[in-house]
Amino acid sequence: MRTFGIDVSHRQNVDSTPQQIDFNKAREQGVFFVYVSASEDIRTDPDFHHNWGEAKRAGLLRGAYHTLDYRQSASTASMQAMHFADLLGQDRAELTPALQVFRVEGWPDLPSRDEMLSAIKQFMDIFKQAYGVKPLFYSNPSTLSSYFHPVPDWLRGHGLWIAHYLSHDIETREPTTTPWDKWTFWQYKIGEDGFKYGMESTMVFLDYFNGSVEDLQRYAGESGGTGDPDGDSIPELTPKQKLEILWNAKPHLHPS
Repeated sequence: MRTFGIDVSHRQNVDSTPQQIDFNKAREQGVFFVYVSASEDIRTDPDFHHNWGEAKRAGLLRGAYHTLDYRQSASTASMQAMHFADLLGQDRAELTPALQVFRVEGWPDLPSRDEMLSAIKQFMDIFKQAYGVKPLFYSNPSTLSSYFHPVPDWLRGHGLWIAHYLSHDIETREPTTTPWDKWTFWQYKIGEDGFKYGMESTMVFLDYFNGSVEDLQRYAGESGGTGDPDGDSIPELTPKQKLEILWNAKPHLHPS
């Protein structure tokens, strides 16, 4: 059993028109959840606040994702995590937030495996401390198999959102998730009928949750709000700890 959803960013909006994404149309097409692009590096997605609020008003369960900017040094991952957590602090996600990691078109190649894993671990740990929930890891099979192999156990401890596009029999086939045993969310298609789902562009990203609507609602109750499906408890970061993270992320500003 799978439950239908979408994910969106400012790229589904056309800046030259006054209107933006109409999430009510998405709801009418059977969409139950939406993942919304929140940030990249320490920059907020230009349409995040609109998309976040309108998706809620349309009655969709919401998750948010952050794109790790690997062009920056690994030390900035902590700042990126804090920025992401701060964005969601006032209006918490119903679904587990996610960290997106794969090569971005137009960006240079990924740094070394060790540097990337260091940045990812920093981000995951700091975000959980700041927000109280262990993020999903959002990537694709080629990145997992060719770049992160072997995937460390600590990373496999995060739920998986996999982007894997199959050409046929999507309803009966499963995405490649190795070395994860299962997927939580699956971006299975880049659709070309975005207008039908309320987008301002023809492009729309289509997703599944691995379970029924009831399972999704249960998952939202466990992972959203103040809950954590892992049941772990990590104290919230103090203002002093936040300042230390910011200080350590900017060593070039330290007095010599």
